[in-house]
Amino acid sequence: MRHRLFTAVPFPADLNSNIVGLRSKLHFDLDWEKPQRLHLTLNFLGNITDEQLPNLQKKLISAISNIEPSKLHFGFLQTIYRKHEGSYLCLTPDKESQEIIDLQESLKNSVYHMGVPVADRFWPHITIAKLPKADPVSIKALLDKIDSLDLKTRFTLPIESVALIESKNDRSGTHYSRIASYPLQ
Repeated sequence: MRHRLFTAVPFPADLNSNIVGLRSKLHFDLDWEKPQRLHLTLNFLGNITDEQLPNLQKKLISAISNIEPSKLHFGFLQTIYRKHEGSYLCLTPDKESQEIIDLQESLKNSVYHMGVPVADRFWPHITIAKLPKADPVSIKALLDKIDSLDLKTRFTLPIESVALIESKNDRSGTHYSRIASYPLQ
């Protein structure tokens, strides 16, 4: 059996109220991400077989063995526009964090020799909503409205663990389930 997996920093439940508060300030008809699905993606791992899974888990544990907990400060609301696909509304960090880059690089390097896809560039963000598919002019107008808002979105995400998450698609949408969680030392 194959598992579509990724690594992520879980989003603490107590920060969900920040996102709900942000939603109340944005009066847009968006497909809001469910609070239990919020996370900071580190690495997309692709389709991993049952046979590969134990080795993958060992490599992930080894990769984070020397990584200490840290914090990532978010303060920007940005959009990811993709011309022929859905666009996204995201929270992004105040500034580049070497700690999160080191964590992502360590995880990426640990699975590289397994033939797992590795991203060329890492851009930390938390997707909070999907924008409706529409013509480019309508999307541009919506993106301009969002970008013009002066919202106070600052919050701190504690980076205390890495989760291995499985993504499954069915007719009702995409569902995430946590396979394992690895605390940072």
